[in-house]
Amino acid sequence: MKTRVRLVLPSSILPAFNRRRKGQEPYVTAGQTRISPLAVKCPAPVKHRTPGLHPEWISTWWGREGEGGVLRLPFGNGRHAPVAAADQAHVIAAILQNPEPHDRQAYPLHGPAEMDHYGIAAAVSRALGIPVSYQPVSIDEFAAGLASLGRSPHMIQHLSNVAIDYQNGIFQGTNNLIEVIGDHTPMTVEEFVTSRKHDFDQNGPNHVLPKPI
Repeated sequence: MKTRVRLVLPSSILPAFNRRRKGQEPYVTAGQTRISPLAVKCPAPVKHRTPGLHPEWISTWWGREGEGGVLRLPFGNGRHAPVAAADQAHVIAAILQNPEPHDRQAYPLHGPAEMDHYGIAAAVSRALGIPVSYQPVSIDEFAAGLASLGRSPHMIQHLSNVAIDYQNGIFQGTNNLIEVIGDHTPMTVEEFVTSRKHDFDQNGPNHVLPKPI
């Protein structure tokens, strides 16, 4: 008999999904985002949470400027512990292989070190061997930059709200759940970028240009 494994989508980005902004209805409701059923052989429903910011995102915001690079983002001095998708996969696989102990558990997955984006820029710099800076911008400037790139209003609304949550500490924290559940040591930002250097040869698709003076 097939039963359902329930995977809870990123708990840390739900406030951003569901916050009303300027009279707009949230484009995804909590009921739509929280549960994603997968038909597999499993004796019990399982719940699993992951955070929403991964090191894979770094290259999407990345820009090459002169001899160095820049991350121009609206995250202020907020912090998080980046966790790679490949590292999360070890936890997901372990849960699917033996779901019973994880029935109705919620696991916020984090990487090995909590960092702000100044620290992330420094890690990228060490990995690539070039100067890299983090340039904080306002959320409005970031949203205008995304609009100039042709990004959808839904994407801009969501990422703007993620930035608010980030500044308010929603993404803070770290733990060892990837090691305990997934039996795997998660990558640092520097290790991740070193393994994906080719992604940083050119501007990322969401690189926001500086505001004209």
